[in-house]
Amino acid sequence: MSHSALLFLASILVSLPAKAVIYGDDNRQEIEAVGDPEIRELARSTAIFAGNYYIRIDSEDFAHPNTSTFGKDNNMCSDERFADQPDLATCSAFLVADEWVATAAHCVTGSSCLLGSFIFDYKMSKDGLPPTEIPVENIYGCKEVYLPENTRENHYALVRLNRPVKNRKPLKLAQKDLKVGDSIFVIGNPMGMPTKYTDHAQIRSIDKLIYLANTDTYGVNSGSAVFNAATHEVFGVLIRGEEDLHWLDDRSCHVSNRCEEDQCRGEDILNISTVIQGLEAAQKAK
Repeated sequence: MSHSALLFLASILVSLPAKAVIYGDDNRQEIEAVGDPEIRELARSTAIFAGNYYIRIDSEDFAHPNTSTFGKDNNMCSDERFADQPDLATCSAFLVADEWVATAAHCVTGSSCLLGSFIFDYKMSKDGLPPTEIPVENIYGCKEVYLPENTRENHYALVRLNRPVKNRKPLKLAQKDLKVGDSIFVIGNPMGMPTKYTDHAQIRSIDKLIYLANTDTYGVNSGSAVFNAATHEVFGVLIRGEEDLHWLDDRSCHVSNRCEEDQCRGEDILNISTVIQGLEAAQKAK
């Protein structure tokens, strides 16, 4: 592995608090399998963050990912869902302005951002095939990183991309808070896989800036946009959660951790209001 790849991996492994679990039924779907065209359009404004070492740009038009699979990298049991899918991403992100994306604070630093790229439309095809070619126009570099003063409470990052994003709309950010029991959904990249949509989740509790919910999300969903199911506005950023995986009793392979809908700790979602304030400050400072 190259020196740049080792630096990139070291930078993202410093702090990776976002983990998760399946609550009740596994509600993850490929984004291309979602029947609602509005939700598929929302997904066009979500992105992955991936190390440049794993992206081979071969021409002016296309790049090719160089990656393993979720199953191989995590010693998953052979019948684990999505085990054969590639796991290129190290975090999830979403478009909040023409040249700004939001993600979780532990996903990027100034140094790691320069060693990675944000990629839109990283998804399985309608025929169920993994993305083997990535249009270069969907790949964006990092120009600067904005972190709030207190990332322990305001655990988000804003990244200014190396050029404005064209032909995609920034997601609408909610101006009103949600209530306990409200229905929500997530668009992101569990365990680094191509984009997934997961619904049938609700707000369990609210503590200051943090919503607790039962979303079927995993590590690398960190930075995912979490939506109000009624309005399709982003009300929060996924930042951490329950443990993802556990060994079988014979320790031969891993399976996903599972809980009842109202059990386990739940998943932490940062209120989008703090991101809105940060975006205003970052745009004024540029």
